[in-house]
Amino acid sequence: MIMKRYIGKIIAMTFIATLLTVGCTDSFEEVNTDPDRAKDAPATNVLAFVLRYHSATFYDVWNNMNEPSTYGGHLAKIQYIDEARYQYRPGVVENKWYYGYITLNNVNEIKKKAEADDAKNLLGVAKVMEAFIFHAMTDTWRDIPFTDAIKMADGVLLPKY
Repeated sequence: MIMKRYIGKIIAMTFIATLLTVGCTDSFEEVNTDPDRAKDAPATNVLAFVLRYHSATFYDVWNNMNEPSTYGGHLAKIQYIDEARYQYRPGVVENKWYYGYITLNNVNEIKKKAEADDAKNLLGVAKVMEAFIFHAMTDTWRDIPFTDAIKMADGVLLPKY
């Protein structure tokens, strides 16, 4: 009986060791590459994303009607009542800040692609959108980082004021 357990453990350990040594590969990145996934998006598609995302972040019902109207007492709610008590919910404010800078970094990518392709009209639209997003953010929070704000691709995650 003891011998059967001992042999069973040896077989299980051998099986596990075989799986561990055979299952490993050095070129996992090559094996795990999705051939159908786009590697780079066209600048016009990124611009459409920026336009939609900025308008959804700064000018949707939640940010333009729900919060200000609840602070002023124009709306009454039974759910998410922090605004009625004049309390900011950190997630709402942080998301607006975060997505503002995400769209700005996307605008920066549009500008780089437009300059590389010599697409002057697209570059002009990107510059206007950049100014418009900065305008919306400075109207919301006053002083914000400008020069380091759109260097996320360069690894700047905490921009300086």
